[in-house]
Amino acid sequence: MVATTIDRARTVPAGRPWSRTTTDNLWALLFVGPQLIGLLAFSAIPLLSALYLSLTNWDGFGNQTFVGLSNFVEQIQSPDLHIALWNTLVYTLIAVPGGLILALLVAMALSNIQFKTFYRLLYFMPVVTSSVAVSVIWLYLLNNDFGIINTNVKAWTGIELPNWLVRFASRFDPKLRPLVPLLDSTRRATGAKAQRLLGWRPRDHWRSAR
Repeated sequence: MVATTIDRARTVPAGRPWSRTTTDNLWALLFVGPQLIGLLAFSAIPLLSALYLSLTNWDGFGNQTFVGLSNFVEQIQSPDLHIALWNTLVYTLIAVPGGLILALLVAMALSNIQFKTFYRLLYFMPVVTSSVAVSVIWLYLLNNDFGIINTNVKAWTGIELPNWLVRFASRFDPKLRPLVPLLDSTRRATGAKAQRLLGWRPRDHWRSAR
């Protein structure tokens, strides 16, 4: 009787444990799965939907009409696209090297001066300051009725400055208008780039490379 029981126990296959590779793959899928779901739901699916809608004629309501590449041909022939590409090219060619050179000069100026921490804080403040707050400050500075710039210049010199927010903007050369976001982005990025250059140490990079 005992021998029969032992023989039956031997014939029952024992559960095989998962291999190390299978276990690692399951744990990796467990951790990566939520990120993949978010990537599909908020990036891949909207991107494919936008690609499909770009091939149709649809105003957001009603039926969709497939038009192929006619929308892309219309955009390529549009003069607005040429202006946007030109402005982007000018912005890139000026902002990237110009901002880096300006940040390098600021970093060199702040490297060996007194109250270095205070000046570094001043240069870094535009990076963390909201664009809305900066816009409101400039509106108050350039206001024609009670702005600090116009009122002080008129009080000290008697010169009547123009209304910067209305007259000058309406007469501003359209070719120079892209300089406005260029100057604003340079103002915001100079402090951050200068901070990185001030914290850069060639010895640390050399040791990391080795």
